[in-house]
Order: sequence, then C-alpha cells, then structure tokens
Amino acid sequence: MTATTRPDGFDAALIAYLPKMRRRALRVTKILADDLVYNTVVMMLEKAHECRMETFKTWAAYMMLRVSSDYKRKQSADKRTGQMLPEEVTYTIGMDARQDGYVELSQALDILASIPGGDLVLQDAMGETLSSVELGRSKYESLRFRRQKARKKFAERMAA
Repeated sequence: MTATTRPDGFDAALIAYLPKMRRRALRVTKILADDLVYNTVVMMLEKAHECRMETFKTWAAYMMLRVSSDYKRKQSADKRTGQMLPEEVTYTIGMDARQDGYVELSQALDILASIPGGDLVLQDAMGETLSSVELGRSKYESLRFRRQKARKKFAERMAA
C-alpha cells in the first residue's frame, strides 16, 4: 500500500476504468451521468483502503450502485416530504395553458371566420407575410387592403 492507504495500482486501475464508469453512468441516469461518475470516484477514493485489487471492477461497480441508490433514495425522500417552492415561484405557475384564455381564443376565431379576409388576419398573426415578389404587385395591394379592412372589422367586433 502507498502512503495514502490506497493499494498499489489503485490509481492506474481507476483511471483505466473511468470510460466504463461513464458508459455505465449514462445507462443508469442520462442527465446526471457526470455527477454520478464524480460522486462515485469521490466515494472510491474515500474507501480505497477497503479495495482488493483482484476484484477492482466488481468493487467499482458496487460503489457506483451505492452512489446511484443514495441519489434515488434522496430523490424519493424529497418527493415524500414535498419540498415547498419559494413564494415568488408559486405565483408564476399560473393556470394550465389549455384552459387560460380558451373562451377568448374561441370567440376571436369565430369572429375571424365570419369576416371576409379574416383568414388573412389569422395568417398574419401566425407570422406569414405577404410578399409582392411572390404575388405580383396588384394582387399584393389587393390582399394588403383586404387584410387592413378585416383587421379593422375584427377590432370593432372584439370591442363590442
């Protein structure tokens, strides 16, 4: 053993085993793989005095299993205790997007469907633009005029 109480060859074996640890960590957890490898290496260095070099790979896999189990246990404990959100976060959650504003959206779409040129207003709202190059100058002016007229009528009906 070395002066740091690690078995001879431990450091070399650990460095050689790192790529396999990363692959295994990616299988266990996709998002936190780097954290899992880091925490496993820390635990392995702390418990290096317990390692027998003949069974290094098995011991390393066991260490990773312990670290991932500890992480999962902590996550489930956090879920059970129901961590509270800070007050400023609680207010920004709001209502489900499918329900918020549904009535107004439905009314707006009904009004647009009843207005001549309402489809042009809807296309404009969705980001589609009129181009004089694609349409030709006279058709472009005609569609632009119809869109302006439909916008005005839409604003009047929405205000009513």
